[in-house]
Amino acid sequence: SAWETSIGDSMAPSPRRVWWTSALGSTDEGDDERVSNTSSVKSYTDVEEAVSGISPAAQGSNFIFSYNSQWKLVSTSVPGAPFVRYRMGEAKGCIEHKSIIIGEDEDGDPCIYWLSPQGPMRKGKNGDQSMYDDVADIWDTVNLSATKVAGHGVYHRDKHQIWWWVATGSSIDPDTMMVFDTRLGQS
Repeated sequence: SAWETSIGDSMAPSPRRVWWTSALGSTDEGDDERVSNTSSVKSYTDVEEAVSGISPAAQGSNFIFSYNSQWKLVSTSVPGAPFVRYRMGEAKGCIEHKSIIIGEDEDGDPCIYWLSPQGPMRKGKNGDQSMYDDVADIWDTVNLSATKVAGHGVYHRDKHQIWWWVATGSSIDPDTMMVFDTRLGQS
């Protein structure tokens, strides 16, 4: 989403908007920081709900998350419309951008891990997979209304582990850590 305010003839920011910059070298002017809002080229897309996170590129696409839903951005290689957006049917949303992690699954294939309101999730070659059952005792105490950060995480490649910290009970900051060993995961 945009961090600017709408002043003068600038575009009003929207919590449902995802921006991207043009491909490097597509013009002779600073394309690494340029966005377009012309009638012929738009460097943004809007989704139906406020964005809560965006995944790094994985499986050839980026995934946009709201609290309850997700969308897939697929590259088109068409300069005037570089991405096509698809809503992912029954896919789970994301509680915090800071909880989205790129890691590997038990076979060493790339996966996206994130915290949804329903618990930890992963997206890989087998689609979306809930990881709630393994941590139900902890997840049922998570404070999704934490006023600072409800959850965040990191991937430790050398340990093959996803570490998530979550706020539990009445905590407004993460106070409990969950660890997932990616080598032990099963579809």
